[in-house]
Amino acid sequence: MRPACRTDRILKAVFCGVLLIAAGCRRTPVRTISTGEWLHEINERSGIPQDQSPPYFIDISESSLYYQTIQDAAGWGIVDTQHPLDPQSPLSKEFAAYTLINLAGTQPASSGTVIHDIGDSPYRVQIESAVSLGLFRTDSRNCFHPKELLDRDEAMKKLDQVISYINCRIPEPVTVDELTEFCTEEPISGDPAKGYAVYHASAGIREGTYIQERDTGQWYRVTDTEEHDEETFVHTEPAGPEDVFGSMHIQGSGTVDFESAEILDEFTGDNVKSSYTENSRMYLAALYYHPHLSRSYTFNGYEISWGVSSSGISAQVSRNLPNGLKFHSAFRLSNVRPVYEWQFGHGTVENGYFRVDCLMTEETGITGSSSRRISGDLSQIDPYDLLNSVRRAFREDNDTVDLVIPLCTLRVPLPEQPLLSLIIRLELSISAEGKAEFTCRQQLSAGMEIRNGKLRMIHDCDNSHKETLTASAETTADLFFGLNAGGLTLADIGMLGGIRAEVRPPLHLYRGSRHTAVQETDVPYDLLDDNTSPAFLVCADLNAGWLLSLDVNSSSSLCGKLGLSCSKEVLDPEKNSILPAGMHHMENGMFVRTCTRSDYETLRKSEVPKADRIRISSYSLIMDPGETMEIPVSSVPEGYSIQDLTAVSDDTSIAEVQGLQVHANRPGSTKITVRTADGQFTVSCSVLVRSKPL
Repeated sequence: MRPACRTDRILKAVFCGVLLIAAGCRRTPVRTISTGEWLHEINERSGIPQDQSPPYFIDISESSLYYQTIQDAAGWGIVDTQHPLDPQSPLSKEFAAYTLINLAGTQPASSGTVIHDIGDSPYRVQIESAVSLGLFRTDSRNCFHPKELLDRDEAMKKLDQVISYINCRIPEPVTVDELTEFCTEEPISGDPAKGYAVYHASAGIREGTYIQERDTGQWYRVTDTEEHDEETFVHTEPAGPEDVFGSMHIQGSGTVDFESAEILDEFTGDNVKSSYTENSRMYLAALYYHPHLSRSYTFNGYEISWGVSSSGISAQVSRNLPNGLKFHSAFRLSNVRPVYEWQFGHGTVENGYFRVDCLMTEETGITGSSSRRISGDLSQIDPYDLLNSVRRAFREDNDTVDLVIPLCTLRVPLPEQPLLSLIIRLELSISAEGKAEFTCRQQLSAGMEIRNGKLRMIHDCDNSHKETLTASAETTADLFFGLNAGGLTLADIGMLGGIRAEVRPPLHLYRGSRHTAVQETDVPYDLLDDNTSPAFLVCADLNAGWLLSLDVNSSSSLCGKLGLSCSKEVLDPEKNSILPAGMHHMENGMFVRTCTRSDYETLRKSEVPKADRIRISSYSLIMDPGETMEIPVSSVPEGYSIQDLTAVSDDTSIAEVQGLQVHANRPGSTKITVRTADGQFTVSCSVLVRSKPL
């Protein structure tokens, strides 16, 4: 029996081994996405703008779910019409490499190693570049497997890598076209504005040279010259910046040295400090005697001071308030690094890139050991006219702060680019109505890229904060950065960033132990909380969050005049809370999830801010079949509430609506219209229901 038993065990072992080997040889199913959805993700994540050109692909119908997605991708150059495109096909490695390299906009590159299996691929050049850049790898036999399907998660990681590259790239310095000659020297005699001037022969001026007046910034073109001894006699004609920079390619980056700046005090209008030629005697003297330039003045009882050092700008505002309270605010802008690339020719921007990285720190608060006191008699509060009687119970002269301060404008020359400068303008906006303190730090990166006559925005931010809130407060910095060339602003970026906090307390009135009334009030929470009485109890609604809005290319910039401009609210305080998770109320000076005062939750109003029309924070909802999502209404017109809104779907088989809740039924796209009950206001959003992962 023993041999038979041994044989049986051997057979079982062999059988199990075969099963294990077979299981190991089976490929794990790939969770991929369709080509159309892949292009949609590229467009959404990188901020590719909409393209309204005639159809690029005649075989893609305008009724197709991915028609606009493909239009946008083709307009930016992510795909081209030379290669057929099936938006329903699963994403392959070769198509992913093709689109990612086109998104990156890099020049073709080769790893120097022959990839054996891409000879028949239409995307061979992009595959070689992707492997050379380390975005993809070949196997041990130097095969790429171009037709292999790409896992969704792996694809998204590679997309994030490329987006990080295009949003954070640092170009190698390239100076203004050497064929263009410039002169900024002062003439010996004459005036270029009058068409005639004399220069030293050493200035090297000849026909076609451009001359710029230092005082006015006006440009002139030399039409002819005459040489006499060691002098050059020139005739000139006016020239615009567009003529001077009609064809150029410049790029570079560098951290701003503020001490080389020309500064205008916006508050007084004084030209505080002028820039000098580096290493000149006056420049070195300025640095020696004014290593830290500072200004201070008093305005409406506020003490205001600001200063400039080599690393940044700082400002302080303070004021003593009644009852021992003190308002204070501080701001600092540092680590400013512009990144730029500019190719201009044939009257248009062929390629443009302008980004500014900076660190912004703000601190604002009203503090003090003494609290404001009630000047009225709480015993006289009428429970049936609670709001008005509470208002009357407090002094009219509340300790509030509401201040807008224009500080300064700086013109900072950019290193290695003698004709380029960075314009920086700073304005502070501060408000506080009670005891509140917070410090916020924003590491910002904002800008734009221009390609094929279209613009996409660039933005990224890393925020941190610390707060003590018992009253509403707001602190924001309005920053302007402009890339200036010879008096012409090529592109500019406006940033409004900071924190907004609203603390609105409803009052709960009690007679004995019986709760008799509740009503919202605009009386500051800290004032109510510091003066508690058996007559009423307080629970505040909190809303505090980051705010950041961008305006790229104003109408005064060259890009703005060419129609290449855009605005975007990057951080909405309603959606980017600084409060502990779920803690949107304050009771007894502590953050709480819900108020414990009886009847409060049932009496809270579900309301949104008022505006001139219905606004929604996202005009495109992307959903999976079976998913439910709420239409994100961010404001309603005056005189309406969110309960006055209704929504209808153009195709309920794709997505249906109940109230403002959208339920996805099947793959496809449809439009949902939101309107007021009387039909006076409407707004629409699109819904894309994705196919199930393949």
